[in-house]
Amino acid sequence: MFVRWKRKRRKGQPTGERRFTGEWRDPDPWFLERYPDLDWKPYEVSYPIIREEWLRSAVLVESVRINGQPRQRTIRYLGSIRECHLDLEGQSSIFHRGYFWRSADTNLESLDLSDLEQARIVAALEDVVPRPDPEESAQAHERARERIAVLTAGTGRT
Repeated sequence: MFVRWKRKRRKGQPTGERRFTGEWRDPDPWFLERYPDLDWKPYEVSYPIIREEWLRSAVLVESVRINGQPRQRTIRYLGSIRECHLDLEGQSSIFHRGYFWRSADTNLESLDLSDLEQARIVAALEDVVPRPDPEESAQAHERARERIAVLTAGTGRT
């Protein structure tokens, strides 16, 4: 058994920036007729810039032969994480890595694996997604609690 990483392109989110094409268009004639008193000017065509995102999924597979051909049979899906959260900086990275490890640990516990196999699989997962330190996780949770307290202070919620 071994871990196979799948990489899938995700629909990205707009960055808030726009890409201008250099093409200029006149306003729609319908607007010109409907609102003749407004000063309509040509405008430059632009499109939102979409950030490309990738999702990494860990799948536990084993090699089998079917009709003499090697195949990979899926044993269990272990978890997934966006590649932008694989960096070791940032509070959101700590949370997302924690969510990944919670999923991976839960799925590995449900399998009947020897200690040696489980340690080998966990090591393969840690090569790609480092497990968050308990200290940095506690600091991130404390910063999140502080932010929530600031945001809810003016609303009367506790």
